[in-house]
Order: sequence, then structure tokens, then C-alpha cells
Amino acid sequence: MLAPFGLTLAQDKPPFNDVRVRRAISMAIDRQKQVDTVFEGHGILGWGVPYIYYQDTMPTAAQLGPWWQYRPAEAKKLLAEAGHPNGFETTLFYYEYFPQMTSQVQLVQQDLKKNLNINLKITKLDYTSYYGRYVDGKWDGMAWGFQSGHAVGVDERTYQYMYSKSTKNFFRVNDPVIDELATKLRQTPDRAEQRVITKKIVDRELDQVLRMWMPYDAGFLVFQPYVRNASALSLRRTDGYGSAAIARLWLDK
Repeated sequence: MLAPFGLTLAQDKPPFNDVRVRRAISMAIDRQKQVDTVFEGHGILGWGVPYIYYQDTMPTAAQLGPWWQYRPAEAKKLLAEAGHPNGFETTLFYYEYFPQMTSQVQLVQQDLKKNLNINLKITKLDYTSYYGRYVDGKWDGMAWGFQSGHAVGVDERTYQYMYSKSTKNFFRVNDPVIDELATKLRQTPDRAEQRVITKKIVDRELDQVLRMWMPYDAGFLVFQPYVRNASALSLRRTDGYGSAAIARLWLDK
């Protein structure tokens, strides 16, 4: 299961259609602080496409690229270059999937105010209202968005979630390079070539800050000693929607 959350921007409208604004916001957020406080040190920095589709080891903070580092001074300079030296006001809506999420959203609010003078007005919604507004995609400002945990393959993680005209493109990604790569990927049967193309998609996503992922819990799994072949943490956990890993375990008792 991999169901991360992130800061979703109405990137088809100003000011978020400017990559400098997106990069500045990303650099102004202290993700490690979220890991250390909200998740008590047991968090993952967050990404959308599972790394198993393009590399063998979990990405380090450095591998996520320059815009994912906490660099508030550079963020402020970049936002000024984009025409917002005094910051701006915007909104964010969310649903509290778990209690720590409110703390996480508030930490983002504090970072953006302190580092960029962005005044973020937060609205907490009930699930029906939140889900309807989020997937409809006609909102302004920001949302605390999600990528569904039941994606079953690399095509869904890339084409279906990131192609500009996809109905699952909740993050409102509209990037011609992503469109071209995601289309090419689903037409490529060779696994080695798939890894190369997927890595290009991930690099493009990180460079353009098309989806601003936030840390989430690492997850703990406890098994009885007689549970065999339980492939914990391959994607995140094996208790996810439709996880095929469960079909391969057995009880040795």
C-alpha cells in the first residue's frame, strides 16, 4: 500500500502555475521537522511513484532534488523573483484522515507564514464534502490531497494519476513532458526500459514540483513467528487495498 498525502495546488491558475512559486513553497516547508515531531521519527519523506519501479533502494532526501530541501532563504528569494516579495493569501481544505494530520497541516501553515509570508486559511471538512470537492478539481488555492492506495501497477501510478486528461489526475498535473513519457511508458513492454522511463517521469515531477508530497508514517507490522513469506514494506505495508502479497503468505503451524 502506498497512499501518501501532499500539498495539492491549483497549478492551472496563478500563482501556482508559476514553477518558481511551487519550488519556493516546497523549499519553505521543513519536512524533516514533520518526521521528527508528527511521526516521532518514524516517517518517510514522501513520494508518489513507488521507488521499486525505477530503483532498488529507498530515495534519500538528497535524491529528491534541490526543491525538496528545506532552504527558506532561497525560497523567499525565489518567491520574490516570481513577483510575490510580500507573500500572498490563499486557502487550504482537508479531511482529517488520522489525528496527526491536523498537526501536519498546521506545521505547513506555520512554515509558509514564517518563511514566505503566505497566509494560509485552513478549512477542515467532513469526508463527503472533502472528497467531493477534491476529486471534482474545480477548487482554488490548495488542498491536502491524496493518491489512492489501491493502485495496482506502474501505469496507474504514472499515466492514470499524472496524464493531463486522466480522470484520476487529482493533482491537476498538466505537463507535456509527463504526458509524452507516461504515454510512452504504457507502450513499452520491456521492464528495463520501463524503469528508465519511470525514472524520467519521477525526475520531471520532482523538478517541476508537480505534486508536493509530504511525509507520512513508515508503518509498523507485527507478525506471529509462524507467518511465512510476508513481504512487509515492499511498497509500504501489505495490508493495502488488493495487495497481491497477502496471497503469497502461508501459516506454518
